[in-house]
Amino acid sequence: MNELKKRGIHYLVPLKKNSKFLQKSKIVWDGGFLYRNRGILCTCVNNQYGYLYLYMDPLLKGEKESTLLKNSLKRGLNVGEYQNKCEFSGIIPILSDIAKPPAEIFLLYKEREDVELAFDALKNPIDSDKSYLQSEESVRGYFFISLLALRIYFSVLRKLRILNLNQIISVEEVFFELSKIEIIHDARGTKSFAQIPKRATKILSLFTDQIPMG
Repeated sequence: MNELKKRGIHYLVPLKKNSKFLQKSKIVWDGGFLYRNRGILCTCVNNQYGYLYLYMDPLLKGEKESTLLKNSLKRGLNVGEYQNKCEFSGIIPILSDIAKPPAEIFLLYKEREDVELAFDALKNPIDSDKSYLQSEESVRGYFFISLLALRIYFSVLRKLRILNLNQIISVEEVFFELSKIEIIHDARGTKSFAQIPKRATKILSLFTDQIPMG
Protein backbone atom coordinates (compact mmCIF):
# COMPACT_ATOMS: atom_id res chain seq x y z
CA MET A 1 0.00 0.00 0.00
CA ASN A 2 2.80 2.40 0.88
CA GLU A 3 4.44 1.79 -2.50
CA LEU A 4 1.16 2.56 -4.28
CA LYS A 5 0.83 5.77 -2.30
CA LYS A 6 4.36 6.82 -3.25
CA ARG A 7 3.51 6.34 -6.92
CA GLY A 8 0.22 8.18 -6.60
CA ILE A 9 -1.79 5.11 -7.63
CA HIS A 10 -5.29 4.74 -6.20
CA TYR A 11 -6.22 1.32 -4.90
CA LEU A 12 -9.31 -0.67 -3.99
CA VAL A 13 -8.39 -4.00 -2.41
CA PRO A 14 -10.75 -6.73 -1.14
CA LEU A 15 -9.36 -8.12 2.12
CA LYS A 16 -9.23 -11.69 3.37
CA LYS A 17 -11.47 -12.61 6.28
CA ASN A 18 -8.41 -13.16 8.51
CA SER A 19 -7.08 -9.65 7.88
CA LYS A 20 -5.73 -7.81 10.92
CA PHE A 21 -8.03 -4.91 10.04
CA LEU A 22 -11.16 -6.96 10.72
CA GLN A 23 -12.57 -6.90 14.24
CA LYS A 24 -16.21 -7.89 14.22
CA SER A 25 -16.86 -6.70 17.76
CA LYS A 26 -16.08 -3.16 16.59
CA ILE A 27 -18.23 -3.14 13.44
CA VAL A 28 -21.13 -0.70 13.71
CA TRP A 29 -23.38 -0.66 10.65
CA ASP A 30 -24.55 2.86 9.89
CA GLY A 31 -26.02 2.69 6.38
CA GLY A 32 -27.41 0.52 3.62
CA PHE A 33 -28.36 0.42 -0.06
CA LEU A 34 -29.87 -1.86 -2.69
CA TYR A 35 -27.74 -3.82 -5.14
CA ARG A 36 -29.73 -5.78 -7.73
CA ASN A 37 -32.68 -5.93 -5.34
CA ARG A 38 -30.47 -7.20 -2.51
CA GLY A 39 -30.21 -5.19 0.68
CA ILE A 40 -26.60 -4.45 1.69
CA LEU A 41 -25.53 -3.02 5.05
CA CYS A 42 -22.45 -0.81 5.02
CA THR A 43 -20.07 1.30 7.06
CA CYS A 44 -16.70 2.98 6.64
CA VAL A 45 -13.87 3.53 9.13
CA ASN A 46 -10.54 5.32 8.78
CA ASN A 47 -7.25 3.49 9.19
CA GLN A 48 -3.56 4.04 8.49
CA TYR A 49 -3.94 3.09 4.82
CA GLY A 50 -7.03 5.13 4.03
CA TYR A 51 -10.58 3.84 4.41
CA LEU A 52 -11.90 0.44 5.37
CA TYR A 53 -15.28 -0.11 3.73
CA LEU A 54 -17.34 -2.93 5.22
CA TYR A 55 -20.41 -4.52 3.68
CA MET A 56 -22.83 -7.15 4.93
CA ASP A 57 -24.90 -9.15 2.46
CA PRO A 58 -27.53 -10.98 4.57
CA LEU A 59 -28.46 -13.29 1.70
CA LEU A 60 -24.83 -14.25 1.12
CA LYS A 61 -24.40 -14.69 4.88
CA GLY A 62 -27.29 -17.16 5.02
CA GLU A 63 -25.95 -19.15 2.06
CA LYS A 64 -22.42 -19.29 3.51
CA GLU A 65 -23.57 -20.33 6.98
CA SER A 66 -25.88 -23.00 5.55
CA THR A 67 -23.00 -24.46 3.53
CA LEU A 68 -20.64 -24.33 6.52
CA LEU A 69 -23.21 -26.08 8.72
CA LYS A 70 -23.78 -28.86 6.16
CA ASN A 71 -20.04 -29.46 5.86
CA SER A 72 -19.63 -29.37 9.63
CA LEU A 73 -22.44 -31.90 10.15
CA LYS A 74 -20.85 -34.28 7.65
CA ARG A 75 -17.60 -34.25 9.63
CA GLY A 76 -19.25 -34.32 13.04
CA LEU A 77 -20.57 -31.04 14.39
CA ASN A 78 -18.11 -28.89 16.30
CA VAL A 79 -20.15 -25.89 17.45
CA GLY A 80 -17.15 -23.78 18.40
CA GLU A 81 -15.42 -24.34 15.06
CA TYR A 82 -18.64 -23.63 13.18
CA GLN A 83 -19.23 -20.37 15.04
CA ASN A 84 -15.65 -19.22 14.41
CA LYS A 85 -16.01 -19.85 10.68
CA CYS A 86 -19.31 -17.96 10.65
CA GLU A 87 -17.82 -14.92 12.37
CA PHE A 88 -17.28 -12.97 9.16
CA SER A 89 -19.64 -14.80 6.82
CA GLY A 90 -21.45 -12.43 4.50
CA ILE A 91 -19.02 -9.59 5.22
CA ILE A 92 -17.12 -8.01 2.32
CA PRO A 93 -14.15 -5.88 3.50
CA ILE A 94 -12.54 -3.44 1.04
CA LEU A 95 -9.52 -1.24 1.74
CA SER A 96 -9.11 1.90 -0.38
CA ASP A 97 -7.56 5.36 -0.42
CA ILE A 98 -10.61 6.70 -2.28
CA ALA A 99 -13.12 8.73 -0.27
CA LYS A 100 -16.56 8.05 -1.73
CA PRO A 101 -19.97 6.93 -0.43
CA PRO A 102 -19.85 3.19 0.43
CA ALA A 103 -22.43 2.38 -2.27
CA GLU A 104 -20.15 3.87 -4.97
CA ILE A 105 -17.12 1.94 -3.72
CA PHE A 106 -19.17 -1.26 -3.78
CA LEU A 107 -20.10 -0.62 -7.42
CA LEU A 108 -16.45 0.01 -8.31
CA TYR A 109 -15.60 -3.31 -6.66
CA LYS A 110 -18.29 -5.11 -8.62
CA GLU A 111 -17.26 -3.46 -11.89
CA ARG A 112 -14.00 -5.41 -11.88
CA GLU A 113 -16.17 -8.16 -13.37
CA ASP A 114 -16.49 -6.00 -16.50
CA VAL A 115 -12.73 -6.14 -17.02
CA GLU A 116 -12.66 -9.89 -16.39
CA LEU A 117 -15.54 -10.31 -18.81
CA ALA A 118 -13.71 -8.43 -21.56
CA PHE A 119 -10.59 -10.57 -21.14
CA ASP A 120 -12.60 -13.79 -21.03
CA ALA A 121 -14.57 -12.90 -24.14
CA LEU A 122 -11.43 -12.11 -26.12
CA LYS A 123 -9.22 -14.90 -24.77
CA ASN A 124 -11.14 -18.04 -23.82
CA PRO A 125 -13.20 -18.53 -27.01
CA ILE A 126 -10.05 -18.08 -29.08
CA ASP A 127 -8.29 -20.77 -27.06
CA SER A 128 -11.18 -23.21 -27.43
CA ASP A 129 -11.63 -22.62 -31.16
CA LYS A 130 -8.03 -22.14 -32.21
CA SER A 131 -7.95 -25.44 -34.13
CA TYR A 132 -10.62 -24.04 -36.45
CA LEU A 133 -8.91 -20.70 -37.06
CA GLN A 134 -6.44 -21.79 -39.69
CA SER A 135 -5.99 -18.55 -41.59
CA GLU A 136 -5.13 -14.95 -40.82
CA GLU A 137 -8.50 -13.86 -42.24
CA SER A 138 -10.35 -16.17 -39.83
CA VAL A 139 -8.50 -14.76 -36.83
CA ARG A 140 -9.15 -11.18 -37.95
CA GLY A 141 -12.81 -11.96 -38.53
CA TYR A 142 -13.14 -13.57 -35.12
CA PHE A 143 -11.58 -10.60 -33.34
CA PHE A 144 -13.79 -8.22 -35.30
CA ILE A 145 -16.93 -10.10 -34.25
CA SER A 146 -15.68 -10.25 -30.64
CA LEU A 147 -15.09 -6.51 -30.70
CA LEU A 148 -18.62 -5.87 -31.97
CA ALA A 149 -20.04 -8.15 -29.26
CA LEU A 150 -18.11 -6.29 -26.58
CA ARG A 151 -19.27 -2.91 -27.90
CA ILE A 152 -22.90 -4.06 -27.81
CA TYR A 153 -22.51 -5.54 -24.32
CA PHE A 154 -20.96 -2.43 -22.83
CA SER A 155 -23.33 -0.05 -24.64
CA VAL A 156 -26.22 -1.88 -22.94
CA LEU A 157 -24.39 -1.78 -19.61
CA ARG A 158 -23.70 1.95 -20.00
CA LYS A 159 -27.39 2.60 -20.69
CA LEU A 160 -28.42 0.66 -17.59
CA ARG A 161 -25.97 2.69 -15.52
CA ILE A 162 -27.28 5.98 -16.90
CA LEU A 163 -30.80 4.92 -15.88
CA ASN A 164 -29.52 3.65 -12.49
CA LEU A 165 -30.86 0.18 -13.33
CA ASN A 166 -27.59 -1.78 -13.41
CA GLN A 167 -28.20 -2.94 -9.83
CA ILE A 168 -31.63 -4.27 -10.78
CA ILE A 169 -31.30 -5.59 -14.35
CA SER A 170 -28.26 -7.40 -15.73
CA VAL A 171 -27.07 -7.19 -19.34
CA GLU A 172 -27.77 -10.92 -19.66
CA GLU A 173 -31.40 -10.31 -18.66
CA VAL A 174 -31.71 -7.62 -21.32
CA PHE A 175 -30.42 -9.94 -24.04
CA PHE A 176 -32.60 -12.82 -22.83
CA GLU A 177 -35.81 -10.77 -22.79
CA LEU A 178 -35.12 -9.09 -26.14
CA SER A 179 -34.44 -12.50 -27.70
CA LYS A 180 -38.17 -13.22 -27.22
CA ILE A 181 -39.09 -10.57 -29.80
CA GLU A 182 -39.87 -12.25 -33.13
CA ILE A 183 -40.60 -10.92 -36.63
CA ILE A 184 -43.18 -12.72 -38.77
CA HIS A 185 -42.84 -12.80 -42.57
CA ASP A 186 -46.11 -13.54 -44.36
CA ALA A 187 -46.58 -14.92 -47.88
CA ARG A 188 -46.75 -11.41 -49.35
CA GLY A 189 -43.38 -10.53 -47.85
CA THR A 190 -44.88 -8.25 -45.23
CA LYS A 191 -43.07 -8.09 -41.90
CA SER A 192 -44.77 -7.72 -38.54
CA PHE A 193 -43.90 -8.36 -34.93
CA ALA A 194 -45.30 -11.34 -33.07
CA GLN A 195 -46.90 -10.55 -29.72
CA ILE A 196 -44.16 -9.20 -27.50
CA PRO A 197 -44.11 -10.40 -23.86
CA LYS A 198 -44.83 -7.71 -21.27
CA ARG A 199 -41.37 -7.78 -19.66
CA ALA A 200 -39.64 -7.70 -23.05
CA THR A 201 -41.74 -4.64 -23.98
CA LYS A 202 -40.74 -2.92 -20.76
CA ILE A 203 -37.04 -3.56 -21.33
CA LEU A 204 -37.30 -2.61 -25.00
CA SER A 205 -38.71 0.78 -23.98
CA LEU A 206 -35.39 1.51 -22.26
CA PHE A 207 -33.51 1.24 -25.55
CA THR A 208 -35.86 2.94 -28.03
CA ASP A 209 -33.06 5.32 -29.05
CA GLN A 210 -30.74 2.40 -29.84
CA ILE A 211 -33.04 -0.26 -31.33
CA PRO A 212 -35.08 0.79 -34.39
CA MET A 213 -38.56 -0.76 -34.33
CA GLY A 214 -40.11 0.91 -37.37
